[in-house]
Amino acid sequence: MKVKQLTLAMIASLGVMGSAQAALVYGQSDTTNLLLGSAYNLSGTAAGGVQGQLLNLKASFEDHLVSFINNPNYGGTYDPATGIYGLAAGIDLASIPFPHTGLGVWKFKNVSPAASNDVWFGEWAKEVKDSAGNYTGAADAATRTVFYIGNNTGASVPNAGTATYSVSGINNGNNLTATGANTFTANFNNATLTGQLTGTGTVSSLQVNADIDASSASFYGTATANGSIAGDASGHFFGNQATNTGSLAGIAQFDDRNLDTAFGGVQTSYTP
Repeated sequence: MKVKQLTLAMIASLGVMGSAQAALVYGQSDTTNLLLGSAYNLSGTAAGGVQGQLLNLKASFEDHLVSFINNPNYGGTYDPATGIYGLAAGIDLASIPFPHTGLGVWKFKNVSPAASNDVWFGEWAKEVKDSAGNYTGAADAATRTVFYIGNNTGASVPNAGTATYSVSGINNGNNLTATGANTFTANFNNATLTGQLTGTGTVSSLQVNADIDASSASFYGTATANGSIAGDASGHFFGNQATNTGSLAGIAQFDDRNLDTAFGGVQTSYTP
């Protein structure tokens, strides 16, 4: 298990937040290429960028990346059935005046688009070129990185009660959905988060069992892929979990990065 790497990623995100409920928090399975943080022109807005591209500036997911995808002059994809946005920058953004083509391949989604929630999760990878040096739209598996990011200003986790969440995941572009009537369940009485996702791709099942740290509105624990492969899970809560207006997002990380999965979702109930 990549305990050391994942712990370092958590430390990095804790460093960004500064305190338990302060602005942006995030996690990522690899810090080599993907940049996460505040948008260069919209302070406090969740954003992403790529090392060595566009002066290392980070673009807002909502106001830049989604806008590119929704612009018919560029490209990208959106699947309304899964909520997944897709962008292969070398192909889709080739017509933009500035050199956006090195921004890679993105698959990501918002935990609750209808609520304009600035919490995102997904995956990024470098874009593969063919022998002639042309971008192909394919993701380089060796650089694939899963991530989540969101603004948890005012996030609150109670010390008692239970909450349920409607959670989905992304693995290698495939959508994973929650299993069971309650999807993910947070038991704040004993500070645990449990849940399971199923899919049809590389990861057919993903189980999460984590401990909740109410003081930092975060969780950390174990992940199990395909019934037997052990890994780690970590993430954060967003919003007020005691008023049924919360959400969560996180990542599961394994020795085999093809199994790495990002997940997130919105709260569906809270029982004191």
